[in-house]
Amino acid sequence: MARLIIILASFLAGVLTAGYWFSQYHWNNGTLTRIPVLSFADGSVYSGDLSSDGRPHGEGVLEWPNSNIYQGAFEHGLFHGHGRLSYASGTVIEGQYQNGMANGKVEISYPDGSHYAGEVVNGLLHGVGEIHYSDGNVYSGEFVNDTLTGIGRWDVPETYHYSGEVAHGVFSGHGKIEYSDGSQYTGTFRKGLYHGQGSYVEADGARYSGEFIEGRFEGKGVYESASGESHSGEFVSWVPDGPGLATDALGNKYQGHFEQGMLEGDGTFVGSDGSRYKGDFVLGQFHGKGRHVGANGEIYEGEFLYGQRHGEGHLVYAQPVDGFESVKGQWHYGELVDTEDFAIYSGEDIAEHAIEHQQQKLNQALDSLAPGSPDQVEMYSLGVAAFGKEEVFRREIDFVERAMDKRFGVKDKGIYLVNSSRSLERWPLATTSALKSSLQAIGQAMNTQQDILFLYITSHGSSDHEISFQHKGLSLAGLKPDQLRSWLDESGITWKVIVLSACYSGGFIDALKDEHTIVMTAAASDRPSFGCADNNTFTYFGEALFNYHFSNGLSFVDGFDKAKALITQWEIEQEQQPSNPQIYAPQKVVDYLDKWLPHLEGNAGVQ
Repeated sequence: MARLIIILASFLAGVLTAGYWFSQYHWNNGTLTRIPVLSFADGSVYSGDLSSDGRPHGEGVLEWPNSNIYQGAFEHGLFHGHGRLSYASGTVIEGQYQNGMANGKVEISYPDGSHYAGEVVNGLLHGVGEIHYSDGNVYSGEFVNDTLTGIGRWDVPETYHYSGEVAHGVFSGHGKIEYSDGSQYTGTFRKGLYHGQGSYVEADGARYSGEFIEGRFEGKGVYESASGESHSGEFVSWVPDGPGLATDALGNKYQGHFEQGMLEGDGTFVGSDGSRYKGDFVLGQFHGKGRHVGANGEIYEGEFLYGQRHGEGHLVYAQPVDGFESVKGQWHYGELVDTEDFAIYSGEDIAEHAIEHQQQKLNQALDSLAPGSPDQVEMYSLGVAAFGKEEVFRREIDFVERAMDKRFGVKDKGIYLVNSSRSLERWPLATTSALKSSLQAIGQAMNTQQDILFLYITSHGSSDHEISFQHKGLSLAGLKPDQLRSWLDESGITWKVIVLSACYSGGFIDALKDEHTIVMTAAASDRPSFGCADNNTFTYFGEALFNYHFSNGLSFVDGFDKAKALITQWEIEQEQQPSNPQIYAPQKVVDYLDKWLPHLEGNAGVQ
């Protein structure tokens, strides 16, 4: 054991001795030479090769009292060649040195974990390099005098990537920044902000192109949304403000002076459908005095309130309506409420009429029904214009009444119920109770096993399959499919042709269908129908069915088929969702009507 201790102690002494000699000597051209040591006035100590005049030259180490240390090549007393300078603070510069300073390619490690690799000049970052910051950000590109200046690329993980010009560490000049959410800007920068000409694209594809000031889209430019909207003109803080031209997603154009995104004051509107307006605007809507030309050629000149005719005005119809080529009067939120040209009844007038005269007028209509003849099959007609706030339904029933009398001779076998602000004396009001009473009266007057009921209802309909009964001054219940079926069953009427001109009216078919009944609807159960504008003479369905086909001698089924084809053509031309009119026509009732129609028209003298 003592021997082993002696051996280990001898080995350790040899290592220490060798270490001492190697620290004091080095091999030089095959000769073991003592390493020179120099001490300087600042307290630094050099050990390494010396030149002939005694200055550090070759490989050596310079250490300062503050623990800074340089290891590497010297030339004539200065750092020169490859070396490594380690500061007590933790910064390390390793690479090329020249004339006592880092020059050329180096790598720098900073105390916070940041790292630079690239070019330096006289100890400053200068040239091309790449710096990885401790927070994960990376800059690669040009440096000038220790600043990020020139062409470069900033990568900030999960935030943005920038490529372009940089000055003193901030974006300056031309560049492109791409954000992690998909948005991006390409153009000029100043002091790190969008400034000058540029283009900003949002994540959804919306684009701002034009002038930017201190990070804001401001000045002249163009905005284009992902949905097709656009605005060309002046902007303030990303919002249209000043002269401009706006186009919405439908292609409608607004031109004039904008304030905070809205057209204000004098301006113009040109619709994608050919309509146009010139006049006053408030908050982007027709407001004040103006002139509007509709797509159908209708011209209104007068006062507007937030997009609707309101106040005094003059309307020139595209085609005469109710015998009038134009009308002057007073409008209230889009509705003509007063004129000297014809009577317009208020809600109070209608309510008073309903209380004092409705039952009497309905009774007169019911009592006027002629009894059916047992010797021949006859048709009874019941027409209903249920929505009194738009006159198109009244005009449609007016036409249906005349067409039915002309073709089927039902003058004393028809009842017509109409809600209208322009007619109180001609027809009874349309209510669901009046409809029920009318069905009962017709069932009592006709021969229920052989005569035919033609029921036509025109109005608005809802997606939950209710036909609207509305009138000014009155609160009326709507009509549901099961209600109508129940009243038809109670009437005892066997043979029926039911036509419903309303949105979503296909939802009535299942409740009404049986082998003795044809049901036609203006739309499928999940589709709206079209044409119910106040100044129209017909709805699309009413016009196609009656004005074009049904009144021209076609059978009910043939008339429907041709009407559906025509409606489809109109909807395609006007780029509207197909209403998809429906028909339920079981063979039994079709055969019955086909047998009756030639006999009727051969004996009724129908023109």
